[in-house]
Amino acid sequence: MAASVCAVLLSLLILDITAGDDLDENGLNLCVTSKSQIQDLSRKNLTLVPSNLPGNTQYLDLSYNALRTLTEDAFSELRNLCFLKMADCGLTEIPPHTFEKTPLLKVLNVSQNRFAIIPDLSLQNIQILDLSFNLYKSYKLPYSYQRLKNLNILALGSTNANSVLYNDFDALQNVTLPHLILGSGTKWRSYESGAFAKLRLLGKISLKTTFCGNLDLLEAILVDLNQTQVTAMQFVHVFPDICNVSGNPFASIQSMPRIQNLTIENTWTNSSFMEDFLKSVWLSTIRELSLVNITYNEDTPSGFQLPNQNHTAAIQFITFYGINHYQYKYPTFNMSFELISNLRYIKFSRTGMNILPCYLISEIPNLETLDISDNLLGDTGFWWPGCSYTSVFPKLKQLSLSKNRFKSLSFIAEHTHQMKLLVSLDLSFNSISLDGVTHWPFWLKELNLGNNNLGDRPSPNSPNSLTCFSAATQFANAKGGNNPFVCSCDSFWFITSLNKSLLPDWPLQYSCSTPSAYAGKSLTAIEGLNTLSCETWLQAVLGLAVLFAIVAISGFIFMKCDGVWYSKMLWVWIQMKRRGQKRTAMLQGVAFQYHAFISYSHHDADWVDAQLVACLEGAGLTLCVHERDFVPGEWILDNIVKCVESSYKTLFHRSISVQQDSMVFILLEPIPADSLPKRYLRLRSVLKQQTYLEWPRDERKRRVFWASLKAMLSGANKFMVLKDVALGITETTTLIDHDWTDAF
Repeated sequence: MAASVCAVLLSLLILDITAGDDLDENGLNLCVTSKSQIQDLSRKNLTLVPSNLPGNTQYLDLSYNALRTLTEDAFSELRNLCFLKMADCGLTEIPPHTFEKTPLLKVLNVSQNRFAIIPDLSLQNIQILDLSFNLYKSYKLPYSYQRLKNLNILALGSTNANSVLYNDFDALQNVTLPHLILGSGTKWRSYESGAFAKLRLLGKISLKTTFCGNLDLLEAILVDLNQTQVTAMQFVHVFPDICNVSGNPFASIQSMPRIQNLTIENTWTNSSFMEDFLKSVWLSTIRELSLVNITYNEDTPSGFQLPNQNHTAAIQFITFYGINHYQYKYPTFNMSFELISNLRYIKFSRTGMNILPCYLISEIPNLETLDISDNLLGDTGFWWPGCSYTSVFPKLKQLSLSKNRFKSLSFIAEHTHQMKLLVSLDLSFNSISLDGVTHWPFWLKELNLGNNNLGDRPSPNSPNSLTCFSAATQFANAKGGNNPFVCSCDSFWFITSLNKSLLPDWPLQYSCSTPSAYAGKSLTAIEGLNTLSCETWLQAVLGLAVLFAIVAISGFIFMKCDGVWYSKMLWVWIQMKRRGQKRTAMLQGVAFQYHAFISYSHHDADWVDAQLVACLEGAGLTLCVHERDFVPGEWILDNIVKCVESSYKTLFHRSISVQQDSMVFILLEPIPADSLPKRYLRLRSVLKQQTYLEWPRDERKRRVFWASLKAMLSGANKFMVLKDVALGITETTTLIDHDWTDAF
């Protein structure tokens, strides 16, 4: 029993916190226009309200501080204050004039304090007032509350208030009150009939009290509420765990024509009570029924039985949220679905469902919205192969399969084609991965794939996590945030091309999972992914353009720097290197045929023939002269090479060689160094550094010239072998000047 009581108190505490959060959220939306006008000073160990708060403060939270008392001028400087929360501050009273200088105050939460009586408050514009979970012993409202003409939600509750008296709510007789929240979870000892009947303009009532063993109170309350304008009723913890309920305490709802919405929350129920309860609902005018956090005990042998009532129920919306099965087994339902042929909305969440009953698919012809989120359904649990039906949700428009165990996106996409009017599909919070190409029906306009495993690829051929949105243009609204996205060029189109107005969760919920360098970064903050790095065709075009530019620039430089001439000379050098590979065999036992090979320009032919050749051959020297000794028909360079290899010395006129010991330079006339073309760098260097024979203009000095030349050439015997000299010649013979090669 003690454990049961603890569980009850814990559930009520959680419920109160949840309800308080809902009220706070409503107030936040009602009051706050800017985050800069929010002051959250909760849990700051304050004993007084700070005096230095900004004058533009709209939202002030002082909860969980030891304030205990307030002064009348505590909020006098906060004329823009709209939302004030002082929960669990140990307050015992509020001075009457505390809020006179806060005319814009719309939300006041002073729950969980120590008020001995409900405080007298003058709040002309208050819309949400939370006085729940205090210590007052009576629900008697001060008469000042009759001036609260803008009040929308009033929350009252005290563990010490166990009775509702006839005059408690006199102050609200003529006040339009959309919602009254009453009770703190404790059991009421008494209720004086007529108390709620005075709340003539009440729109909705939420009762947080238990009626176990005191069902007469519940029946009396329902009778009084039938005299008001109430259209919605919420009963929280109406029956505690293991409560023996006999009869039908809700039988009177059949005669309450204004009731449109009924919610039973945090309560124990069994199949016998449910049968009577649902019969009453079916025979009433209720359009919306919600059963939230219910513990269900099947206490009838044949389970839940609801035969045809020969009455078309008005109910159109049913919600089952949080069903705890007391027996660990599938519940048995036997009911006529003709009773719910008008159903348009069904929600089965947190019920443990892992197989959707076959008849549920085809027996509800007018169903437009089905929410079976937060269950244990898988691909074949929802589309069960064992089902045989002629139609599949013929009018279904919205389907939520969120928070289940679905895995195959292609399987789901294929089966949605059976639902011909489906417009919205929620698949968030599953384990869905990309297992193939998906083809969605063209009539589907909203798709939610957030919080799945779309980044996981079952096989290398599976599509990328973002490319699954390739058909997203057909959707008016698509969500895919909080998936382990792979940020690469495979998904570059998504970042740059997809219309982001289709994604309401973009970009806050889109971040990279892999590669590790991008992990945790928003897709909009990725560096390195750009059009050039991800478009192959653009890379090819740019590469060709760069290559063409390089070739053009290189060609220009090549032509400008006599590249053609250097290429020809390079070919000559290569030919000489090839000959050098065979030089050892060629030079073994070779005797030079000539003392000298004479190289000269055709401009100097007269001097060479008349004086140089005549003089040297007259001295017994053998010379190789191209006009006389070249072999007709052979390439001119081959003739030159053969003469150089067959000669001990080579006489160059206006030519050059680096083999100084086998070539003799004769300068017929002075050549200014700056008159030579720039490409003849070696010739310029030789004229500056190499010793040469200069043809003297003085007749007397010419005898010395001839003597020097003959002495040099006579140093070689015609038959002597000079392997090293010839080897050097073949390796280092310099490129021949075009000017004198024309003469050959």
